[in-house]
Amino acid sequence: MFLASLATLVLITFTLSSGKMKAEEPRTREMPDMSSSSSVSFHDGNDEHAEDDMMGIMTHCNETFRFDPAYWQSLNESGTFPDENDKNPKCFIRCVLEGTRVASLDSVFDAARAAEVFAGERGGRPMDDLESLAKNCADDRRETCKCERAYGFMKCLMEAEIEKYEVYKADDS
Repeated sequence: MFLASLATLVLITFTLSSGKMKAEEPRTREMPDMSSSSSVSFHDGNDEHAEDDMMGIMTHCNETFRFDPAYWQSLNESGTFPDENDKNPKCFIRCVLEGTRVASLDSVFDAARAAEVFAGERGGRPMDDLESLAKNCADDRRETCKCERAYGFMKCLMEAEIEKYEVYKADDS
């Protein structure tokens, strides 16, 4: 559910920042230097700030890797992008995963962090085993390109979520 609300926030942010409805400039913030080995925290434990942090990260990443919000919707609904040959959205995913510390700069994925960042529910059920799903997806990565690797991780995680939790939704009908 977090990704669904995130997709809505992304759509609103990019609509406002890209065009005619521009009443005021959207907030932007500089990304912390992630090249050092020190840990950078975007989340202070307050869920309200977590969405602000995620939006700040996504806004920053969109400045470098223009991203069509329809890609988030597609990823959330099907587990894949509509055009898997387009590298730009894959690099956007990499930027977001690095910014949220789900992925290191060396493209090593932190399953526990992924479970924190993407916590929520799907199909009306809490996703209580995201860390396990993320670990399976992190362990299966063979891509050498960091952008492809990040997309492969997210695709695997989203497909696993859909398979596991959307089944519950269908069973409840």
